[in-house]
Amino acid sequence: MEAQKYLVKIKNIRLFADIKSDVLLCALKNARTARYGSGQEIEIYKSLAVLLSGSAHAYSSDSRRRLLLRRIGSGEVCGVAGLFAEEKQISRVFSKGESQVLFFDEETVRYMLENDNSFMYGYISFLSGRIGYLNKKITYLTAGSAERKLAVFLDSFGEDRLHLPVNLTSVSDMLGIGRASLYRALDKMVSDGCILRDGNDITILDRQNMIKRY
Repeated sequence: MEAQKYLVKIKNIRLFADIKSDVLLCALKNARTARYGSGQEIEIYKSLAVLLSGSAHAYSSDSRRRLLLRRIGSGEVCGVAGLFAEEKQISRVFSKGESQVLFFDEETVRYMLENDNSFMYGYISFLSGRIGYLNKKITYLTAGSAERKLAVFLDSFGEDRLHLPVNLTSVSDMLGIGRASLYRALDKMVSDGCILRDGNDITILDRQNMIKRY
């Protein structure tokens, strides 16, 4: 592939921000790109995948119930957790609309880790962030009732005024509850005086009461 063509774009991604250009150039020469249509699965087994354009959704690998784990936008990375794992599938990723993806295989990522300490530390930091995110996700999914899952989710933002970055269907998928249940939970929190809601804009009126009540 044309390594120089992608150098600047990849360097602008946080994970690769501090890597030496010569190391990244060498890695890019061994990378590959692929294009996907809407709904196509992006096979990331034993690969570090960078979304060059478009967007994608990562779901649980359980085919019986596809649970939305994460929305992936242009410039974001996936496949980090499973790159050196033995499990065949940790999650399944599907393109949402047209997308282009760049793949680094396991051997190429090992080369970057072994030849640039800055990339190694960045990789560790990135993994730590993903672990923190997954821990929050587990908390949402095991919180109990729809109201409690929603309360834990809203509390995790740490702000009293927030704008939900995704639509309510995506929020219900993230929390593992039905959309109707999510609407009922929102209405109950409003009627109980815990929050105000205007579309995707949420104001938490009484955080302590919200946590204690639900």
